[in-house]
Amino acid sequence: MSQPVVYLSITFTTRFRLSAYLYEESKETSYLQHAEATAIFLQRQFLSSQNLLTFSVNVTSCAFDQTLDTWVTGAAIEGLAVIANVTGNSTWSDML
Repeated sequence: MSQPVVYLSITFTTRFRLSAYLYEESKETSYLQHAEATAIFLQRQFLSSQNLLTFSVNVTSCAFDQTLDTWVTGAAIEGLAVIANVTGNSTWSDML
């Protein structure tokens, strides 16, 4: 039986990036709440010990797939940069 794996998708990180930009333009707190909740999820679930945003995590062994996906990573970095800039919160800028 294969091990269960959770994948970080471009759709997930694109929605994160979109929420960050929508907050930047509208200042609607629901967009910021979504972007920050997503950033926390990324930090807790997909950030490796080397501070790299990995493509997948095995949920049984908690092993990170060391494969990096530039589309996914790039969208996540862009979202982090936007929320770090608009909030001034060092939690987000420290992840960059």
